[in-house]
Amino acid sequence: MRIPYEKGLDPASQIYILTPSNLAVRLLYHINRAGHYYANAHYCVERPSYPGFFLAYVKAGGLTIQFRGETSHARSGDFCLIDCREPHAYQAIAHTDFIWLHFGGANTSDFIEEILRKSGMVFHPSNADRIVMQMTKILDLLHAYESMDEQAASTRIYAILCALLFSNSIDETLSPIISTAQAYLREHLSEAVSVPILAAHCHLSASQFTRLFKQYTGQSPHEYTVNLRINQAKILLVETDLPVTEIASRVGYDYCTSFEATFKKKVGLTPRKFRQLSI
Repeated sequence: MRIPYEKGLDPASQIYILTPSNLAVRLLYHINRAGHYYANAHYCVERPSYPGFFLAYVKAGGLTIQFRGETSHARSGDFCLIDCREPHAYQAIAHTDFIWLHFGGANTSDFIEEILRKSGMVFHPSNADRIVMQMTKILDLLHAYESMDEQAASTRIYAILCALLFSNSIDETLSPIISTAQAYLREHLSEAVSVPILAAHCHLSASQFTRLFKQYTGQSPHEYTVNLRINQAKILLVETDLPVTEIASRVGYDYCTSFEATFKKKVGLTPRKFRQLSI
């Protein structure tokens, strides 16, 4: 542990600085820095850029964040997320207590963009306890050992990113509605089922249905339907001798050429090649 040097921090604040191995930089998620800060209004960070990504959880007080031309306020119970490679700034109000991670590696950038698109830079997910638990465990291990096994660090960061990406902030009582839509799709796989048809079956507007469906599944109704059709096509290709044209029809494609193009795009092989390699 090192005592932070930044202005506006209480001496009880903690910071941990790590240097990832070349392997971790290439293949894993890795921690660059982490800490638990007790800050006053004099604490302010402003940078044109900095390597990696910043995630903070505000336990008390608040942070004012400037990022991508917007200003947001993270208060007690909120998370804030920043792509530090872009210009950014954050400042504490009086008596702010927050834990934070600077991290990177693997496909972190893709995760961050999707989370920012979905939740913005300040958010309060319903699964906050799970994310805080992972962040706290990282800090506890760093406090005890001044370092952390890179594989364990990567696993925990991945768990945090998944929890942030798939945090369900919608009413869980609506989950059966989405399950009903999924069952309807499976039962009508050979038919042309549009979003309005699915929405009407679930007694929702098309826009409301699309929003809820993507929040629960992480996919649009169209993407989910395509993946469902391709999965069923794989089963038919392996377990039956049906012609490819018949399989295309059974999974909802009027034209075999459209089916073959979609299958190759999703699987990387033509249906016939997939069947040959699966024998």
